[in-house]
Amino acid sequence: DQPGMSGDAMAGIGRDEELAESLSKIRNYMELMDQHSLHHFLVWKGHTLETTPEFQSFQRKYILHWPAIEAAIRMLEVLLGKHAVPLAIVDGARLANLATASVDRIFQEELVDCIDNQDQVRPLLALPSKAKPEGTKREKYRIAATRIQAQARMGIMRRRYVVTIRRQRAA
Repeated sequence: DQPGMSGDAMAGIGRDEELAESLSKIRNYMELMDQHSLHHFLVWKGHTLETTPEFQSFQRKYILHWPAIEAAIRMLEVLLGKHAVPLAIVDGARLANLATASVDRIFQEELVDCIDNQDQVRPLLALPSKAKPEGTKREKYRIAATRIQAQARMGIMRRRYVVTIRRQRAA
């Protein structure tokens, strides 16, 4: 025992050292996780699961570029939510590279390339460049014609909507 110190004070110092050692171990674990993690995270029904250890590690590693990465994550959430994709596994490192390298705009196709389970997600997204219709030549023409007609109908309805809104505002 040290002179002038009570037993309670000595026990308090021992607990503080023990706590400091535990905190050091936790910090080392988190640093190792940040360095060696694949930084894959989940988007479930259009919402990123931000409470998972993988996502938090991803966020810590790319904190300097986080505003750009967060914008890319939000774009991906909107895309996946719009197409009712139940689960997407996102490669965070690839998404971070895309978000930090893109100066002007990130295209949907580039966002989809950051998804690890593309084989399950692409059919739900039905992006024209990768999700090509299957079947006979006649079926492919029918599907192509249907897509063209859908786009034309969308354009017509949009113009009608704009005219209606203008008329309502003018009234």
